[in-house]
Amino acid sequence: MDGKKDTARVNSLIKAFQAMEILSLKPKWELAELCARLALPKTTVHRLLSTLEEMGYVGQEKKRGEYSLTSKLFQLGSRVINHSGLVDLARQDCQKLRDLVGETVNLCIPHETDMLVVDIQVANHPLKQDTRIGIGFSMIRSASGRAYLAFLKEPEISELLEYIKRAENLPQPQWRILTNELDETRRVGLGYDDQEIFTGVRCVAAPIFDHQANVVATVSISAPVVRLNDEALALQAESVGRTAAMISSRLGAPSHLIGR
Repeated sequence: MDGKKDTARVNSLIKAFQAMEILSLKPKWELAELCARLALPKTTVHRLLSTLEEMGYVGQEKKRGEYSLTSKLFQLGSRVINHSGLVDLARQDCQKLRDLVGETVNLCIPHETDMLVVDIQVANHPLKQDTRIGIGFSMIRSASGRAYLAFLKEPEISELLEYIKRAENLPQPQWRILTNELDETRRVGLGYDDQEIFTGVRCVAAPIFDHQANVVATVSISAPVVRLNDEALALQAESVGRTAAMISSRLGAPSHLIGR
């Protein structure tokens, strides 16, 4: 690193961003955990967190409670996405999918234990799912969430599933059923839900990968069960998979993922 770069380097800023990056790995952190991961003294980490909390990027559960990122980073990220990122890149493909299958198409990204809708291409039907940009729904129970979780890498997947298990407070037999759904999703490359999120609505979703082979988003269709019977679902699932592959290709995803 040359002298000019050394002069421009702001170490406290680097530490703050490192703290936010670590905070993003799971929904909640104890102060001692963060200190260990950052390899910094407790007083230093506490000052960083207090500053980030004052700016609205970090929240704390009660006094001496766990720390977590707020939605402020998501709000900033959403602005970037809306300007020139994933939404713009995927919109044309999502519109083509909507026109092809005649059903509502959703583009979703992960946020904590939910999937958030960041773009919608609404079908021209009087009977359709009533959803909107910014709405969130359970990751483990939804088609989009399953398509995301099934292809998430370690250690993120183990940490996230453990947190979801505690948050959902499900008995072991039901939890086993839900996690088995992830195995099936991984096998076929598509996630499904049958009225588990919205009564009377079925969904099918496929993962979107970036240039580093990371799953970053999902594309899905949702439709009333009266239109999306088993035969229609099988046909439209192929179209969803092809659309996800096209978007992944635009993001530079490896060919073995695009052709899965």
